[in-house]
Amino acid sequence: MRHLLQKATLIAALLLCHGSLTAQNSPWEATNGPLGGVVKTMAVDSAGTLFISTQKGVFYSDDNGLNWTLAGEQNVATYATGMAINDAGHIFLSTSNLGVQRSRDNGASWQAVNSGLDGRDVRSLFIRDNGEIIIAVYSKGVFRSTDSGDTWTADNSGLTNLGMTAVLTAPNGDSYAGTYTSGIFRRSAGDTLWREINSGLNTLRCNTLENGVEGDIYLGTNNGVYLLSAGDSAWAEIKGTGTSPGYVYDVYVKKNSDLLFAVTLNGPLAYDAYTDAWLLIGNGIDNLRMRGMAENNDGELLTHGDGGVYHSADGGRSWHKRVEGLRISRISGILLLDDGSVLAATENNGVKRSPDNGDAWTSSNTGMTGLSIKSLIADSGGVIYAGVSGQTGVYVSHDDGNSWSVSKQGFTGSNALALTARDDKVYAHASGRVYHTDNGGESWQQLPEGGLTNTNVRSMAVNAGGILFAGTWNGGVFRIAPGDTAWTEVNNGLSKLLVYKLLVSDRDELFAATSGGGIFKSTDNGDNWTEMNGGLPSLYPKTLAQSPSGTLFAGFYGKVAYSVNNGASWQEMSAGLSGADVSAMLIDDNDLFYAGTTGSGVYRTTLSPTGLAGEDNAPRSFTLEQNYPNPFNPSTTISFRVNRASEADIRIYDMLGREVRLLFKAGVAAGRHSVTWNGRDNTGNAVASGFYYYRLRDGNTESIRRMLLLK
Repeated sequence: MRHLLQKATLIAALLLCHGSLTAQNSPWEATNGPLGGVVKTMAVDSAGTLFISTQKGVFYSDDNGLNWTLAGEQNVATYATGMAINDAGHIFLSTSNLGVQRSRDNGASWQAVNSGLDGRDVRSLFIRDNGEIIIAVYSKGVFRSTDSGDTWTADNSGLTNLGMTAVLTAPNGDSYAGTYTSGIFRRSAGDTLWREINSGLNTLRCNTLENGVEGDIYLGTNNGVYLLSAGDSAWAEIKGTGTSPGYVYDVYVKKNSDLLFAVTLNGPLAYDAYTDAWLLIGNGIDNLRMRGMAENNDGELLTHGDGGVYHSADGGRSWHKRVEGLRISRISGILLLDDGSVLAATENNGVKRSPDNGDAWTSSNTGMTGLSIKSLIADSGGVIYAGVSGQTGVYVSHDDGNSWSVSKQGFTGSNALALTARDDKVYAHASGRVYHTDNGGESWQQLPEGGLTNTNVRSMAVNAGGILFAGTWNGGVFRIAPGDTAWTEVNNGLSKLLVYKLLVSDRDELFAATSGGGIFKSTDNGDNWTEMNGGLPSLYPKTLAQSPSGTLFAGFYGKVAYSVNNGASWQEMSAGLSGADVSAMLIDDNDLFYAGTTGSGVYRTTLSPTGLAGEDNAPRSFTLEQNYPNPFNPSTTISFRVNRASEADIRIYDMLGREVRLLFKAGVAAGRHSVTWNGRDNTGNAVASGFYYYRLRDGNTESIRRMLLLK
């Protein structure tokens, strides 16, 4: 009888795996990526330490970029426009929203240094050899500081346009200021007035200024590179042959040489003066949208941009990506494949794939030319769709994301920012219009435009009856049913019209996540909305998801909440999330929960089948990971982590709760461990295809997961 009771208890525990999953089985932990992301600025100090600014903060590397460490969690670098380091080792950041920020402790903490500064939109920063700092403040002009940023003084005499975008002081003391629409001004050493110097320019939009050798000045514009030779008063365009520079983010002249580089939207270019040609030097760079260039103390080149940091030891002929530690990806969507792999859409680096629950990520962008992916979904036939910014059509993959092609037959819109699917029907919003396909993306048809008075659609959802809902920014929710000739606004009871996310639940009820109003639910196709904010940790949810067992989840800045009663009440489960801004969520059939973030990559946790009452977020002493591969044949690996030395016991059970295999029982040290199951039982016989459960027990604590053997 005792054994029967134990077996019944085990079966009940296994069945709970398909019940309401609620609390965290373990704290959130960051997966190993996807690594890389947008690096906006870079500087090198006198000791050779590299510093970069990202949306997440400032990182540093003291091993030439091989490994990166976050210096501090402050959000001062989110809108960084420039970085420079003075002889005292103080780091200065120019930002477009916070003025000038200064760090005296290698980026660990930051102080705003804006005394006397009129305006906070600082576009450029330059430190002279004598320590003077000069900055360009958009719409306010040029400011200078001679006391390490403590105070600033305007220097605008003679300027006829204050829309500053770049500043520079030449070795001879002449200062240059570039503008957005009026070209370049120069203030000669000893002069008190700025004077226009635009002769020879074919465009008046300045992006960057750079000192060359022997007093030469280089200018990067929205349409090429110009040179002002020492002593001249007119600019000369460096046209060259080969690849045209086009829009230039940065111009760089290698130290102690006349080697000229242009950092462009199409990759880094090198100018060959002997052949008068611009040469693309992008070998090894997987995302050519670059933003700047520097060099280390050994004279080796570094470039940075939307893909991260790249290093070259051969003058730019080949590059090597250096992003270890840079978990700064902006995740816009997460998708689970049948083989257990996870696809993550990133806003700057295309689609990333992980076959091992996030331990490793690789690019899955074959066929993609645009890498700013805004949405990711799959239809019932397994066709995957990726919405891309700045390009007409939608990317479609028929082979689990291994290759992509552009689907645009009948699709005239660009910037497909919102996608949704129901069975084989897929809907896409782009350029103010909504399209749908039911043939795997071979062709698209446009839905009626009438009635959709707000075309800033952030999210769409479709219910079982084929009614399509569009959530808009500052326009609320609209719907269109099959056969309708126009959209209908459905906002009764919706007190906030800034809609981040729509979700149709397994009960066919509609949920809306709004900015400032929290979460609303409609049970009548949007005719009426009811606020569902009981226990919600914030009124600013960014995303919604539902687990296979029916539990609802809401993601926020730094938080996740869940509801097991259809939104009537919520509880928080944010332990270990470390303030990450949750932007996308996925819960798989085995209770592994992924959270994509804006600027911190992907996090994961496991869910506990324990019910609602009396739960907390206390971490367990171990974490049981999903087996890999899953499904599998003939063998699979089960990995687990323990926080302390433990006695670990892993057993395999069939669907009836019968023990199939005692897989592992031994003492283990703290850390990660892996064991392999070969698909055989305790007697050595191969087991049949089907679902099996594996249980890890550590003392009185246990965790259970499901796996699938397919022969």
